[in-house]
Amino acid sequence: MTGGIARRCAWANLWLVAALSCTIAVATFWPGHLDTDSVHQLEVARMNVEEAWPPPLLSKAWRVLDRIEPGAGGMLIFQNAMFFAGVALLVGAALGPGWAFLVPAIGFFPPILALLNTIYRDTQMGCAFALAFGLLAWAELRAARWPLFCAPVLLLYAVGVRYNAMLAALPAYLWWGGLARRAWFSGRRAAAGRFAGVALMVLSQGAVLAWFSGAIRRGAYEQVGVTEHDLAAISLDTGKNLFPETMVRRGVSLEVLRRNFRTDSADLLSWGPDASSFRPANPGDSAMLQRCWLAAIAAHPLAYLRHRLGMLARQLGAPRTAFFMNDMSWMSPGFVPLKVALGVNEAPGPADRLAMRFLMLWPGTLLFRGWIYLCIAIVALAFPAVRAGPTFTPCRALAWSSILMAAPLLFIDPSAEFRYVWWCVIAGLLLPVTVASGWLGGKARIPATNATSASSDASTGHHT
Repeated sequence: MTGGIARRCAWANLWLVAALSCTIAVATFWPGHLDTDSVHQLEVARMNVEEAWPPPLLSKAWRVLDRIEPGAGGMLIFQNAMFFAGVALLVGAALGPGWAFLVPAIGFFPPILALLNTIYRDTQMGCAFALAFGLLAWAELRAARWPLFCAPVLLLYAVGVRYNAMLAALPAYLWWGGLARRAWFSGRRAAAGRFAGVALMVLSQGAVLAWFSGAIRRGAYEQVGVTEHDLAAISLDTGKNLFPETMVRRGVSLEVLRRNFRTDSADLLSWGPDASSFRPANPGDSAMLQRCWLAAIAAHPLAYLRHRLGMLARQLGAPRTAFFMNDMSWMSPGFVPLKVALGVNEAPGPADRLAMRFLMLWPGTLLFRGWIYLCIAIVALAFPAVRAGPTFTPCRALAWSSILMAAPLLFIDPSAEFRYVWWCVIAGLLLPVTVASGWLGGKARIPATNATSASSDASTGHHT
């Protein structure tokens, strides 16, 4: 009986540490940080309209929370609650409640805390992924079925707020399929579980895309990003203006390209003084721009690859850290007035200023280099103790999700911003937890109470 009480106290301590860590993070940065993208997202949510650029699912979620706590506060609580709950679930499942100190250690790690304070679609996605993977780890290592009902909802939300997260979600959906087969269809082959996971992903994500298909189509031609950036890079590399004739007549010349082109970002093309020249005026302009882009790649593949590989290198922190806080308010004169109009012009408190002063010491260090966390994912896949242990599936899913989050950036990255690889950082910090569990052979998941509780756990299979 004493062992049972000690066990319950140990688990209660884990959840208490997670709740306290979340409370500290929220209280420190209250009411949350917003950048230009975030402010526009809030504006769209309050107008209750659907646009292509701000994810409609995020607008719907923010609209609900904005009614409860106007501004960024509701979303700040939401994303921190998802994150710390997910980390606590994974730590508890892999190592047990005795390792509760890892929850704040991971949550307050500078590259993590630096973005937990800001409402980005990337932070919403990363936090939803953290909770989804924590739930799946609990289902895998604690033989529980209830997480299988919750995890797909989090995966749906993660991809719904960040469309390019689809590939990163694939390992989690495959993992879910395997767990579902084991829980409800144990007589079926493993391939049936994988098929179920892919089917769930296609059905759920297809439903979201169908729901918001009108918003995604409307106004999409007005966006300036990867296509224009690639065309500008190839044009300057070859010395030939490869933009459509209609845009050339509007003033897109090689001189204008040199003035607005940055090797690590499309921001000046999108928001700079000549942005109107690069913005397609109608769907026909957009279609012509796409054709010129494809023709330029076909005609100058080496120039295209040099540009894209350089972008990926800068995104991953080579030779220097990607943008930590990409505040484009200097290019958007209406940014501050819009914040005031939306009622989100709150001044940061003393704790926020102190925390940000501390966090700004780190962006130039190795901690903010994305390639390091991708290396952790690659190494974790080859770790012998993991491949032979019960945490192989969680470790493999996390590692592949991290790799598949970063890989598409080679082709779709519009600017080298650290937030684009933030999920890779989270996965890179959670992977050692699963590796440690495999290395310890699952013994770490048994709370250090007494021999009786340990033998009881062994008999019930809680640390398989």
